This record gives sequence, C-alpha cells and structure tokens, in this order.
Amino acid sequence: MTTTEHDSDHDERDDEDDRAAPGLLRAGQHQAGFETRRQKQLIASAIFGKPPAPTMLQRYTVLRELGAGGMGMVYLAYDDQLDRRVAIKLLRSRSTNPEAQTRLQREAQAMARLSHPNVVTVYEVGSVDDELFVAMEYVKGHNLRDYLGQTSRTWAEILAVFMPAGEGLAAAHAAGLVHRDFKPDNVLVGDDGRVRVADFGLAYGMRELPKPDPDANPNANPDANPNADLAGVVDPLRTPLTKTGALLGTPAYMAPEQFEGKVSDARTDQFSFCVALWEGLYGRRPFAGANLARLAEAVSTGNIDAPGHDTAKVPPWLRAVVERGLAPDPDARWPSMPALLSALALDPIAQRRRRVRARAITTATVLLLGALAWLAASELQHNARQRYWNALTEQLLDIERARGLGQATDDAERARAATKMSVYRSYRAKIGITDHSDPTIAATLLKEIGDSGRTDPAWISAANLTLGRPLSHALLTGHDDTIFALAFAPGEDALYSAAADGEVWRWEFSNATGASGRGELLFAHEGTVTSLVLDPTGQLLVSASEDGTVRAWPTTATANPNPQLLTRHAAGVTAARFDPSGRVLATSSRDNSARLIELDTRVTTVLGGHTKAVQAVSFDPTGARVLTASSDNTARLWRVEDGAPLALLEGHTRPVFHAQFVGEDWVVTGSDDGTVRGYRLHADAGEPGFVTDHGAAITDHGAAITDHGAAITAIATSGSRFASADVNGSVRVVTPSAPELAVSIEGHTGGVWALAFTPDNNHLITTSFDGTARVSSADGRGPARVLIGHREPLLRLAISSSGRWLATGSWDTDVRTFDLERAPLEIPLAAHKAPLQRVAIDRQGTRVLTASSDATARLWDARTGSELGVLRGDQPLNVAVFSPDGERVATGHSDGAVLIWELASGNQLRLDEHESAVRDLAFSPTGDRLASAGSDGVTRIWDAQTGALLLELRGHDDAVLQVEFGELGARVFTASADATLRVWDARTGAVQAVLTGHEGAIRSFARSPDPGDDQLATASDDHSARIWPDDDPTHALVLRGHTKKLHAVAFDPAGTQVVTASADGTARIWDAHTGAPLATLRGHSQALWGAMFIDSTHVVSHADDNTLRLWTLGRDASTIELSGHTQPVTGLALSPDARWMVSASVDGSARIWDISQLSSDPAVLVERLRAATVACLGVDQRMRDLGESQAEAEAEVARAACQ
Repeated sequence: MTTTEHDSDHDERDDEDDRAAPGLLRAGQHQAGFETRRQKQLIASAIFGKPPAPTMLQRYTVLRELGAGGMGMVYLAYDDQLDRRVAIKLLRSRSTNPEAQTRLQREAQAMARLSHPNVVTVYEVGSVDDELFVAMEYVKGHNLRDYLGQTSRTWAEILAVFMPAGEGLAAAHAAGLVHRDFKPDNVLVGDDGRVRVADFGLAYGMRELPKPDPDANPNANPDANPNADLAGVVDPLRTPLTKTGALLGTPAYMAPEQFEGKVSDARTDQFSFCVALWEGLYGRRPFAGANLARLAEAVSTGNIDAPGHDTAKVPPWLRAVVERGLAPDPDARWPSMPALLSALALDPIAQRRRRVRARAITTATVLLLGALAWLAASELQHNARQRYWNALTEQLLDIERARGLGQATDDAERARAATKMSVYRSYRAKIGITDHSDPTIAATLLKEIGDSGRTDPAWISAANLTLGRPLSHALLTGHDDTIFALAFAPGEDALYSAAADGEVWRWEFSNATGASGRGELLFAHEGTVTSLVLDPTGQLLVSASEDGTVRAWPTTATANPNPQLLTRHAAGVTAARFDPSGRVLATSSRDNSARLIELDTRVTTVLGGHTKAVQAVSFDPTGARVLTASSDNTARLWRVEDGAPLALLEGHTRPVFHAQFVGEDWVVTGSDDGTVRGYRLHADAGEPGFVTDHGAAITDHGAAITDHGAAITAIATSGSRFASADVNGSVRVVTPSAPELAVSIEGHTGGVWALAFTPDNNHLITTSFDGTARVSSADGRGPARVLIGHREPLLRLAISSSGRWLATGSWDTDVRTFDLERAPLEIPLAAHKAPLQRVAIDRQGTRVLTASSDATARLWDARTGSELGVLRGDQPLNVAVFSPDGERVATGHSDGAVLIWELASGNQLRLDEHESAVRDLAFSPTGDRLASAGSDGVTRIWDAQTGALLLELRGHDDAVLQVEFGELGARVFTASADATLRVWDARTGAVQAVLTGHEGAIRSFARSPDPGDDQLATASDDHSARIWPDDDPTHALVLRGHTKKLHAVAFDPAGTQVVTASADGTARIWDAHTGAPLATLRGHSQALWGAMFIDSTHVVSHADDNTLRLWTLGRDASTIELSGHTQPVTGLALSPDARWMVSASVDGSARIWDISQLSSDPAVLVERLRAATVACLGVDQRMRDLGESQAEAEAEVARAACQ
C-alpha cells in the first residue's frame, strides 16, 4: 500500500531483517562454500555499519586472505585459545576429489611429525562445511624465490639462506619423511630471519633405505613389496596418491627417479635441493629443455647447462659440491643431507686463509718483541721529527676531509638511489601478478631518485615501462575505514567519497589535472554511508546511511554547514537516487519501505508493500516510474506522480538486491539466486508498466535472461543493454530482447562488486574482490586494461562525466584515481595456444597478423588489440603474410601446404606442391604472384588469384629459408641453408646470379631501400655477414666480429648502415658502403633473434632473454629495455610509420608497443612521471620500505609536500 507514515512494528522487522541480511551472506554458499560466505559477511558488516562479525572457521577467527592456489585458499587467522596467529590452508569445496583431500591430509600428517626450527609447524587438521583445512604456523616474510629476487646477493649470502633449509630437510629425513617437492617456492624466509621448509603435500614416508637388489625388477611398484617386519602396520604417508609411474613434483626440480616413477628417498630431496641452490647461485637452473621430454632427458643424462657469465663469482669447490648432488645416479650423490651440508660448510679457501692468518700472527709476534727494544732506544730522536709530520698530516687530513665530504655525499646519494631502485623492483607491475605490485608506488620511487641515478640505463628503462602501465594519478588517504561510496561532481570540479565509519570527504579535482591529493572532511554520519549522489547541477550532495538518515549538503557553500536532514527511515538506508530532473529523490531502506522526496516542497511519499528490506531503487529515463527491489524476492514498479503501484515482479527464489530500467521498455532484476530476470513493459490502456489493464497492479514473473549460477553482485545499464556480475567474478553484457547474443567478460579471480559503462558506452569498468579494476571493451573483444595498486578488495567505483577519470574505493581505506585517457605502452595479443612463428603488419598499418604452431593465424586490430578473425589450418604454421592490398593472407604450413585466404569471403586456395615444410612466403609488389620457399630446397611461384603453379626455382642444395621479390617484381631472391643466395628472373625462372662465399647457412638477407642501389646484405651461421654491392660474389664486403652465428641483418632507411643480430648476445652496426664497424650494442644476456632500424639513429633488437631493447646510436648511446614476454622474443615487425611495433614470442603472445612514447632523456621522463601521478610515499611506508628513521621520513614527506 501507499502511506505517508509507517505504522508497523519496526523492532520485529529489524529482527527479521537481521535474519534476512545474512541471506546476503548465505547466497551462493552452496556454490562457492566458505570463501563466498566470507566475502559476503565482510561486505554485509560494512554495509550495515556494525562492527564486522568475525568470520569463524571452527575456533579460528579468519583475518584475511594470504593467497590462493589450484586446490585451495590460504588465510591468516587468529587462535584466541592459544593467543597466536596461524595460517590456515583450506581445500576448495569444488576440489573435493579424494586425491586432493588425501594430499592435504598428507601434508598435515607429514608436518605434524616434525618439530624443528627450520620446518613450518602444523597445529591442527579439521574440516568445516565439508572442506578440509590445516592450521599451521604463520610465517610473515617471503618465499625463497622472492627473497633471492629482491636484490643481487653474493654466493656466501645465498649459501647462508640455503643451509638452514637443508637442515629442515635433514630433520624431515631423520623423521622418516621425503619432501618430494623441494623448490624455492616451498621455502619461507621469515621477517625474523628464520628459514622454514613448507608445503609437504607430496611428502612420503620412508623406511631405512635397503641396498639395491640387482635381481629386483627396476620398474616394479616400490609400494607393492613392504618389509615383512612391518606387515600389518599402516602408515598413511606410505599410501600412494597416484598410480605407479605418475609424476609427482615440480618437473624443473625433479630427480631422474621421479621422472621415471621410481621410489623416492632422501637423495631425491638432495637432488632438488641442489637444483634450487644452483639456480640461486647462477641465476638459472642446471638442466634445460624446450619441453618436458627434453628436460627429462637432460636430467637423466646429467647434461648440466653451462652456468653463464657469472661462473667466476662462485668458487670451484662450491660448484663441485653441488654438481655431486646433481648426479643422475642416486648412489653417486652425497650419502645424506647432513653430509652435503657438511661439505657446503667446508670452504677450503676460508680454511686456508685462517691457517695463513695464524702463521702470520705468530711471526708478527716474534718480530714485534724484537722491535720493541729498538723502538725504545730511537724514540727520543724521532720526537721532533714526529711533531713536524703530525702538523703536515693534519693539514693533509683537512684537505682529505673536504674531498671525502663530497665523495660521501655522492656515495650516500647513490646508496639511496640503489635502495629505491631495489624497492621499485618489488612494486613494479609483473606479468600475471597483482599481489604486492603497485606501479604507482614504483613511479613515486623513480621520481625520488636524484639526477645522478637517472642517467643509469636501468632507471631509464624502468621509467619508460612504468609510464606505460596504468598508474593511479592520485592516492587519496584520508579515510580510516572501508570506502563505500564515490561520486564525481557533474562539472568534474570535485570528487566525493564516504566510508563505513560514516565520514564524507571532498577532494580537490580538475578535469584537466585530476585530483591534487588534497581533501577535507565534510561531515560524518553515525553509520556506514551506503550512497552518495549529486543532483544534475552538482549543487546538492545527498548521502544515505545505515544510521537511517538521508542528508543534503550544498556544495556551493563557502563554509561547511551542517547537512540538512531530508528524511529519517526506521532502519538503515540502502540506496538513494535522483530522478533525471533532480527534483525528486528516491530512497530505499531496511525498514521494508522506499520513499519519494520532492526536494522543493519536502513532501514525502512512502512506498509500502514489500515485506522485507528494500535493497535498491531506480528511476526510468523519463522519471515517471520508479523501481524497487527487496529481500522478499520481488521487485515492484511504482508511479512517481502519486506513488501508485503498477506491477509486482516475481520469479526469483532468493533476495533481489539489484533492479534497473533498460531503456523505457525493459526492467531487469538481479538476485542471490544467480539469475537476472527481464520484464517487458507495455503501455496498455495508456498506463505504462501494465501488461494488461486489470485496473490494478499486475503480477509478472518475467523470464530468466541470464543465469550466472552464483549470486548477482551488480547490474549496470547502457542504452538497450545491461551488464551483470556475480560473486565468482563473471561478467556478462546482455541485450534483453536478444539474450542469446550475450557476451561474457572474464578475467577477475574474485567477486565483482561494482561495474559501470563509460559515458560513450564503449567500455565496461569493473572492480573486484581480487584487488583489481578492469577496463574492458563492452563487446568483449580485445584485452582488458588491468588497474592494480589497491592492497585489498575493491568495492566501489565512479566515472567522471567526461569519461576521462575513474575513482576506485577499497577495503584498504584508500581512494585512487586513474586517467583513462593515458595510452598504454603495450597491448598484449594473447589467444594462441602455442609459440608464435611469425608476425606481420599490413601496409595500411591497421591490422596485425600472427602465425602460430597451434595451426592458426589470427588477425588483430592494431589500435585496440581486438581479435578480428582466425584462420585455421590443419598443421602448424611457419609463416603468414599479407598481400599488398591487405585483402588476402597467405599461410605456410609444416606439412608443405600453402593456403591463400580471401579475408572478405573466407574462401581459400590450397597449394600442395612442396614436399616438406614451407619456410617463407612473399607476394609480388602488385600482389598477383606468390612465392613460397620450402625445406625441400625449391622455391615456387604461384598465380595468387587462381593458385596455378607458374614456376619452380630449383638449384639450392638445402632448405630455402627466405624468399623475396625485387622492388619491381622482376627478380626473386632466395637464401638457403646451402650457404648461397640466388637471384632469379621472376618471369622465366632463369638464374641471374649465385652469391657464394659463406661457409654456413644464410639465415637472413636484406635489400637496400635505396632504389638506385642493388646492394644486398646476408647473415650466416659462419659468424659473419656480407654486403654484396652487385651480382659478382668477389666484390662482397665481409663483416666479421661476431663470435656465434647470425640470425638477422637489416639496412637503415637510408641504406647507409647495416645492423646484424647474433647468437653471441650482441648487435653490431656497420657502414653499408665500406663494411667498417661503427658500434657494438651490448646489453642482452642471451642470443639475439633479430634487430632492425627504426630510423637512422634508433635500432630495436629482440632476444632469448625475453626482452626487446631500443638503442639510441651516437656518442651518448643509450638503451631502453622492454620486458613483458615470459619467453624468448623471436619475431618483430615495424609499422609503416615507424611509430609502433609488434613483437612475437615463444610464450604464444604478441605485443604491440607504442614506440612514440619512449624517451631516453631523463629530464623528459621525470617530468612525465610527475605529471602521471601526484602520489607520494607516506611516513610509515618510507620507514618500512626505505629504512628511513621517522624523522627522516617526516622530513621527506614535508619536502615533497605530500598530503
């Protein structure tokens, strides 16, 4: 019914609502178990403005999430019975397979056997909600891998941290346990300095090791033959988890016997320990393999990979000790972990030094006694001379003190810069990692490094990469509680935020420059602020709170007046919304009602009818109707003019928390039952909202438009479509009239609790419990921009009216703003399932083409990274190229097939003449012909329109590795593994020249870009390059200097310089006319795959070290390292305007890089950093991360004018 006052029993409803509100917590519990229950309990406690109800796991109070893995979650919890913090490992409810449960149980049993300072202690194992958990010692610190990666360490420091880990393993062996999965990730280095071995999930009980029986079957199941004296004794740690021969462990650290599925013993752990120690000492693992089979072969044969350039830093005796532990035969390793540890502790060099020192002390003592007598006799005659020398020494010391003061100042500055660069590395964005990454803090640290540190190539590279990441323009840190509401002023001259503690803040803001970082407290409610809204003019700010009040504050007031009370509900207010005109405000409340407030007259209409809390309210685009959603599982439609009920919308089976109009014709509702239901509105009898004219409110059950299968957490609308999100992080964009065309947007790993379309409706922004915000294309195409930095879950977002600025609010009490117009440095193209073999760009510079071993070629939009199409073949691709007009693509496959695709129609021609793999393809300049080069040594010329074979170019004695048409299409050039380059007549197939001289395969050739120059350049396996000025091979210029084979060669745009790329890790620049060496580019740590000129003064190279480097040539040569790929970068293509490039990698991805953003000028970079973010380090963070004293930190904060 509609009334003007509430006359029902508030207390009874409050009790009922306290039961209903936890329904928010219970929703989806059957789908996601304890974690969903925990998320909703946290949010509900903040919403209702009550002290957060502790999330209990039996007697443990869960404090926060520590991490997640494939099988489950790890939480920090408090044991109030024993007054200690514990770590709880909880098996996911969806991972209830017996093996997963057994593995977690085994870990608890194994660790419970041990009591050792270097092993994590287990306290208890139990279950809750049918989910198994283990409570264990909480170690605050890092795992060993992260610890070693924090900074460069000496071999002695590395050994010092591995020794206690070895002691922990030795203790496990003494207790009859084999770890079977020792690796740096399973070793914890506490902030207290203590090292502990953890994760005994694969631990296996062992008996006393018997001597090998030469007559025994080596492939027999080691668990099928128990000792007779142990018959009938059941050890749960002896129970096999998997069938005989299955791999258990992490392959990179596994011993040969693990690859072979044989029995594991203490020597297996010793092998894994030595693999990890070798990796710590040399920065790379001892065994390498392109795949699991190759790795297993290297491990089983003992084929240790060369340690690289830093070998000299590790003493030979230490290498010998570790190599023995890496022996393929267990009997050839150290007899036990204690034996290995003893060998590691015996440093022969240190022992020799101690003996030499002892002899020197003895000798010095004898000499001293003899000299004392002589000194006593001569002391008098030296006194006068000594006074003279004392005076002179003091003068010299004064000079040295002045010089030393300057040196000390420089040294201190370098030390501070080194510290900040070290801390920067811990905050920089890492691929696929959000935990502890904050590019904004990284940028702040880079800004603080002084002028001397900014000339370091590491700083220049770091600054360029950081500027290319999504940075928080401002970090607003005034609140002390969870952020629960955000709103931009319509004119973008202010940003407002509110928190769970009731405080409302205003922050200085400008569309041109963003937030300044300065803010002020406006007022405070007595409960959580659930909504902040501004009227269309931006002159009135309204806040709604769990304290039951709705208050208005005039934003134009010069002083801070007390906010006006608009209405007081009998229970907490859940939402407040303005109608499009700004004259009517709607509120919803847990008192089971909604209200319409006319702001000019303050006339209030109460909308009564729901039987439980009203959770949401919204207006239609005309402001004529209002929609409410309730915990009574229904939504209701009302007429604004008089509050008359128009429709009861039923169909949900659980509370409805979200309701929105989609245009004027549809209503959508989202519920904890996991569905979004749609209701089509009609205008019968002149009454909008009526399906039929019954003269009264009608009932409509609607239809489930989309079923998430988990509780709906947010809904946003845009024109004729809406987006919905759920507690598991899934997001869908749906048009109600065509739900079958729904688009799924994935990426979040935690529940999405807020989402909104940008004003242009092209993008959807989401915030999640995983601590990130994502900016995704609303059509689901292209990669999302991931915004990281918040330390805890995100709950709220706001977008400015222009669409430029985004504000996010988090559980960490911070508000961050992001400039959405800042272009990213790189766009990842990730859809292939296998390594990329080639990358190309069309001549228009609008599309990218990638070819992969997964048998597909993919087309991408070069501007957005959206995938435009997939060309699927039957066999892996080696090459793909565009036709000159961009209307066709040719692909070459490993089975010898060539396919020509018509992109508009999808039609293809298949050309099957090659007997083996196609290595290269090239269209003629007019696109009428296609040349294909094969491993069969033959180059074929095809009619690109009909597929007819025109010519076969035979003459090479080995695979043809590259083919290219001449500028006018009259000639064809081919390079071969037979060490020759041949020039052919493209019309007749006649050989015009054979260029000989190389003594190894020609991997690459390049033609001079100068139209009047016939020069060619070649790169060969014989460690040399050659420049051929004409068709006479005797005229070639030989370029020598590389020490390994060459992979690539290229001319600069003017044809005056040549660059070569080699497996020796260097690129070299040569004079194209004289062959004189001009420069050697050193910086890559592994083999180069290619290099090319961007212009006459800039070169880009790519290598096996997973990076690209941009080099600036000249006297003050510099380099910018571009990291992002996780495996070797094997391909590169440059855009026609040379402003961007695309890299291709073995990791299966390509990346578009905006070269125009890069700079080698420190002054330019530091100004860009200052413009990109106004954030700065606070006192606590400076003390924690930089080691500054409180006084130093406060002085730095004051100097930087931090707010």
